[in-house]
Amino acid sequence: MNPSDTMEKVDTAMVNEKCLGHKSQRYYRQLFGKASLRYQLREFLLPYVRRESLYLHKIQTHTRRSWLDNYFSYSATLGTHVFFMLALPIFFWSGCINFTLDITQLFAAGVYVSGIVKDFLCLPRPLSPPLIRLTLSSDAECEYGFPSTHTTNAVSTGCYSIFFLISVKDSISPLKFSSLLLLSLVYIFSISLGRIYCGMHGFMDVSVGSLMGLFLACIQWKYGDLFHSICTSASFHVPIGVAALSLYLIWLHPLPAEQCICIDDSISFVSVIMGIDMGTWLSSPESINYLISDINAFFLIRFMLRVIFGVTMILFWKSFAKQVLLSVLPQIYKTLRIGHWQSSSGSKGIHAASGSSHVLGTTKTPLGNVSAHECYENPSCFDSETMARIIIYAGIGFLSTYFAPIVFRCWRI
Repeated sequence: MNPSDTMEKVDTAMVNEKCLGHKSQRYYRQLFGKASLRYQLREFLLPYVRRESLYLHKIQTHTRRSWLDNYFSYSATLGTHVFFMLALPIFFWSGCINFTLDITQLFAAGVYVSGIVKDFLCLPRPLSPPLIRLTLSSDAECEYGFPSTHTTNAVSTGCYSIFFLISVKDSISPLKFSSLLLLSLVYIFSISLGRIYCGMHGFMDVSVGSLMGLFLACIQWKYGDLFHSICTSASFHVPIGVAALSLYLIWLHPLPAEQCICIDDSISFVSVIMGIDMGTWLSSPESINYLISDINAFFLIRFMLRVIFGVTMILFWKSFAKQVLLSVLPQIYKTLRIGHWQSSSGSKGIHAASGSSHVLGTTKTPLGNVSAHECYENPSCFDSETMARIIIYAGIGFLSTYFAPIVFRCWRI
C-alpha cells in the first residue's frame, strides 16, 4: 500500500479539528488568499508533514520503552521557556555574565524566529492519533509544529556552548573539556531526538529547527562581542534603540490563523531581552563586577542566598505586576478611549502582532488576506493585555540585571 494513501485515511478519519493547523483547506485559503505566498508555501509543505506521521508512528511503536518515555518527557523541560526564565538569571548571578547574556539572546532569538515561521505557515504537528504525544506540558495543542522551537533552542545553545569550550580548551583539563563537550552533545540530541520520539514533531520540523539553531549560534558567536559593546556603551541611544527595536519586532510578528501561544512566547522573550539590555546598560561596573566572586568556602552559601532572593523576587514581581497591570491598564485604555480589543487595520496588515477584529478576509496585503479569525476573538497589537505582558517580562529582565546585583552588593551576598 502506498504510504500517502494510508495517510489520507488517517487524515480523514482521525484528525482532531481542535489541534492547530487542521482546519479545512478552505479556511486557510480564505484567510490567506489563494495566490498568496503564505498559502502556497503552506500547501506545498503540508503533504510532507502529514506523510511523516505514518513513519513516525512506526518508529514510536517499535522504540517505545517506559524508561525512554520518562527520559525524553522530562529532558524536554530543559528546553522550555520556564526553565530558561529561572535558570538563566541564576547563571547570571553566579558571575557568568557574558556567557549568560549570550545564551539568553540565543534563546530569545530562537523563540522569536521559530515563532515567526510557525505563525506564518501554520503547519500542524504530526497527527495524534495515530501518534501518542508524550509531554508534561498542557500547551501541546496550542502551538503549530513547523519548525521545532525546542530543537532550535537546544541546537543554538548547545552549539554555542561547544564553540565556547573549544575557545577555552587550552585553559581547562582534558577531562573537564571532554565531560562538558559530552554534556553539550547529550543535551542537543536528547532534546532533538526526543521531539520525534515523543510524537511532538516530525523529521522536517527537527531538521529545519536544527539548521536555524546552528545559524543563530554562528551569528551570536561571531557578533556577540559587538552586541555587548553596543549594550554597554554610555550613549543614550542604546535604551531608545532597544525599546524601539523590541516594539517593532513585536509588531512585526505574523498573525496566526488560530489561537496560538507562539506569539505570547515571542512577546515575552523580546521583552525580557529589552529589560536585560536596559538593566545592563544602566548597571554600574561595580555592581556587575561584584557578581564575579572567587570560588571559596563562603561562595556556595552566598550563591544560595542570591538564588533564594532572586527567584523569590522574580515570582513576586510576575504575580504582583500581573494583577496590578491587568486591573489598571484596561481602565487607562478606557479613559483614553483606546479600545481594549481595538485593531488598527490600516497600519498593521500582514504584520499584526496579535490579530484583528474585522470579519474574515477584509484586509488585503501582498501576502494575502490576513484579518480576523473565525473561531475566536484575538486582541489587537499593543492592547492592554499585550502591554501588560511586555512590562512584566521586561521587568523580569531589568530586575535580574540591575536591581538584584545592587541588592547583592548592599547585603554583601
